[in-house]
Amino acid sequence: SGTIPSSLGSLPNLLQLAAYSNALTGTIPPSLCSLTDLRLLELHDSALSGALPSAIGSLVSLTTLTLSGMPNLDGVVPDGICLILSSLQDCDGGDFVVTQCPTSCSDDFALTCGV
Repeated sequence: SGTIPSSLGSLPNLLQLAAYSNALTGTIPPSLCSLTDLRLLELHDSALSGALPSAIGSLVSLTTLTLSGMPNLDGVVPDGICLILSSLQDCDGGDFVVTQCPTSCSDDFALTCGV
């Protein structure tokens, strides 16, 4: 339970963050987007809410992103997602209901992340 500490963004060598199937609340800290070497971000099945950080495109090494089971996430997909879609090998949007997605990559996001 609790929130994801924003201080995790100051761990430049962090390669994987698997914080799923728990009672995490709050938002996804924008500071996580400074983890340019992060390869895996699994936050599924939690009570996180709000929007995806707008700088998510900074996660240029990300190959796995799981957001399923998070009904409280805001449905707006930031433009930055377009920058990392081609590197994602495993993306699970699950029940993430997209209400707005950048037109430049909306089809790719839907296909890659299954939303």
